[in-house]
Amino acid sequence: MPMTKPISKIDRFTKYFRDIKLGVVTTYGGMSVTMRNFFRRPVTLMYPEERPTIPAGHRGIHGFDEEICISCDMCAAACPVDCIYIQSVGRGKDAMMTQFDIDYTKCLFCDLCTPPCPVDCIWMTEEYDLASYSKEDCIVNFARAKSPEEIAEHEEMLKKKEEEKKAKTAAKKAAAAKAAEQSAEAKIEPAPESPPPAQSSEAQSPVQDESESAGPEVAEK
Repeated sequence: MPMTKPISKIDRFTKYFRDIKLGVVTTYGGMSVTMRNFFRRPVTLMYPEERPTIPAGHRGIHGFDEEICISCDMCAAACPVDCIYIQSVGRGKDAMMTQFDIDYTKCLFCDLCTPPCPVDCIWMTEEYDLASYSKEDCIVNFARAKSPEEIAEHEEMLKKKEEEKKAKTAAKKAAAAKAAEQSAEAKIEPAPESPPPAQSSEAQSPVQDESESAGPEVAEK
């Protein structure tokens, strides 16, 4: 084992007074803060009758607009703790939101769920009061409750839209196929032959003159 250098009496004496000085300085610093605030007026708020002033940019409980939500699930995908639960009937503008829950026992209030939203239907508000007696009360459902009749009616509407879409697609394909068939037939048919050009009267007149001049000569013979 390595030999440790023994501490001399002078080093012990110096360390003793250094520790005393450090204790006095730190005690003075702590007591100065205490005495500085001892005579100040208390700032206790009688909550919930009195509410504190919330600074701008505070990240509190979420705000949600169900009417413009397209159920793209991008906010749930961006959440680092998976505290957003979404269920809907349909997608896009035809979506009916049946569940939009946020579990605030897991939420970090990090605001990572709001930037990905393409329609800005979720944002952070200044509300912060989530006091409750159970964890279940901290799971907030932002979607309006839907009856089974409403869900069935919406599903029927989506089914009709899907059938109309398929019918339009089939009609477009049939029209395109018919147009392609007609163009193919037009290419196969031979073009009609054009008649030979008719000679003009000026081109025929020299022949007639020659025959007329030859007439008297034949008679003389």
